[in-house]
Amino acid sequence: MMTDETPDSELVDILARRDPVDLKVLNDIFAGNRKQIERYYGTDATEPSYDASYWAKTLMKKHSEAAQEYLNIRKAEFKPSELGMNAVSDHLKKEHGMDRRIVNEVNGDYYKLLVLVFHAMYDPDSGGLGREYEKMAAKTKIFKNNKEQVYYYDESFDVDEVRESVTEYIREQNEDAALGLTVEEYSDEDAEEVVLKVMKETSRTGERVFSFRDQGRDKPPAEPTIVYDSTHNIKTIGVRARNTEDGAEFTLSKGRSRWENDLKEFFKSVFEIDDAWETLEEERVTGATRVVKAVKETADDEDATEEEVIDAATEVVDDLSEQVVEQLEESDQVDDEGVEASKQLYESITWIGFEISQDEETGTAEFSVEAENEFEEWLANIDEIEAGAKALMARVEQENLNLIYQVSPEEGETDRFTVSDGTWAATGRGMDSEVIDHINRLLMTSLDDE
Repeated sequence: MMTDETPDSELVDILARRDPVDLKVLNDIFAGNRKQIERYYGTDATEPSYDASYWAKTLMKKHSEAAQEYLNIRKAEFKPSELGMNAVSDHLKKEHGMDRRIVNEVNGDYYKLLVLVFHAMYDPDSGGLGREYEKMAAKTKIFKNNKEQVYYYDESFDVDEVRESVTEYIREQNEDAALGLTVEEYSDEDAEEVVLKVMKETSRTGERVFSFRDQGRDKPPAEPTIVYDSTHNIKTIGVRARNTEDGAEFTLSKGRSRWENDLKEFFKSVFEIDDAWETLEEERVTGATRVVKAVKETADDEDATEEEVIDAATEVVDDLSEQVVEQLEESDQVDDEGVEASKQLYESITWIGFEISQDEETGTAEFSVEAENEFEEWLANIDEIEAGAKALMARVEQENLNLIYQVSPEEGETDRFTVSDGTWAATGRGMDSEVIDHINRLLMTSLDDE
């Protein structure tokens, strides 16, 4: 066990590789001496008096448990593969009023971003980040890529009763079951919302491991042997339930294909909705459907040129953008600056490629073509691919065709998203919530001639 006199040298070395500013911030937080974030970062920041090695040793000597928690969280879950980092940044800016420039500067350095999270949420009395972090992590972890499916129901639910129903559902599902199942629940009574993370074991898989690891030993023997370790993987899906004026809205974090039966029973037990897939009304993103349909119809036309396919992919987006901007101009809820910001963002959208998934007609499991910038410029350099791209889009089923677009929320920044038949999804490490709102508004819009 580590004492005040003997800080763990390995953890000291890990911390000593970090920015001394970050370590100073953590030390102040853990000591109950937290200062305004602008005192540490930004133009008015004060440089720490000591180097990273000093602060690393100080942290492990005086606040070893808290420093260990910081490192554990960073290693276990505070990474792009687990959390939507832009959503974390949004939370810090909106809920804690952190300076946008400071948060944007550190976004991408996940050690530093986690320091901001600790600055905002750490409670010295309890010695942890607490419920706020758990709720934020759950939402950003489950819904980090906007690859959701939304369903509506004409009756609302009681948030308090959901907790009891979830507990009973878990017990019922694990009684005499071959595969384990559990649900993590994060409720927000004020927002009339509950986020549920459903986890279930899948079939048994085996992998090769050294036997000394299987025996719980840290060091290998002189002649280690290999054995097969059998384990069950875990599949996960998120369900966000929210009461609305007209009833309830249910958002799934991913497609339901691998969860059809499980979720059918889940909705029946937790929300008292029988035959969920027959009862719930699925949301269709009408603008997205219009975009894909236009491209598909143009590709199907034997007389159409490759350039006309490209025009179809951009013209409908331009038409939708123009209509949304007109609606914003007529609205009294958005000022002139907000309208102009929306207009500039929509004008930055460019088509950069397409992908095909699970298409029986073409025998394609997965195929994608994606340019660095505009797809039209890339295709123009390779005539054979230009003709082949049109032919391939002509043969593929519409529901299996995804169009890839790029948007520039700010100069020097780019995000990418795919538009499918009836839905859309952000790609990469996560899209800023304001950009998501703009794209949602765009692709939810129906053109006046529909």
